Amino acid sequence: MFDVYTVDTTTLLVFPLIIAALVAILPLSKEGLGMVALAAQVLPFYWLLHDIIPDFPTDGSFAYETNKAWLPDLGVRFHVGMDGLSLVMVCLTVLVTTCAIGYAVWE
Repeated sequence: MFDVYTVDTTTLLVFPLIIAALVAILPLSKEGLGMVALAAQVLPFYWLLHDIIPDFPTDGSFAYETNKAWLPDLGVRFHVGMDGLSLVMVCLTVLVTTCAIGYAVWE
């Protein structure tokens, strides 16, 4: 699931949560934790620029879609994907998060 060369919407949701948990339990100084967070934020930024934007479909369909049975006995499924508006929101989120972490490390 967390292959650097395979990105889907679930990876973009779960990866920051894993890094946040890692930063919360690491016994580092404030500057060290900031550098770990900034280094970890570079990977979603890379995914966005290298994998997601160039391969995004222009026909209005969903991209990077995950559709898996979550609770099959109840008929509940985990279904996420990105359309054009979601892509803009993901781009803004990744950019603002990277800038915010970078500014917090710099200050």
